[in-house]
Amino acid sequence: MNHFEELLRELQNGETLSECGDALKELIESVRLTGKVGTLTLVLKAKPSKSSDENVRVVSIIDEVKLKKPAFDRGETIFYADQSNTLMRSDPRQKEMFGQLKRLPGKATAEVEETATA
Repeated sequence: MNHFEELLRELQNGETLSECGDALKELIESVRLTGKVGTLTLVLKAKPSKSSDENVRVVSIIDEVKLKKPAFDRGETIFYADQSNTLMRSDPRQKEMFGQLKRLPGKATAEVEETATA
């Protein structure tokens, strides 16, 4: 077997070539969705058979298909740390603008009323 294409068709009885084709479709879809770079890598390792003599007549080919799809950027969440390094969502140094808000009883909507702060 002298041609690389023939080797690819023979690896795992054609399963490796099929897996590469499927992985390429996944890669292209991810690249189009994210607008970022991804990679598809085919690794071929050649190793001599344990029963081979010094002329190494029997060789095993081990294949590995690696797909690294690009990921969407994850958003950030802002937290504030107090003196004891406890994280909280609101800045502990900022005073409440309208006092503490509470939900009105019996209201299904998001109406709130201001409570007096003394």
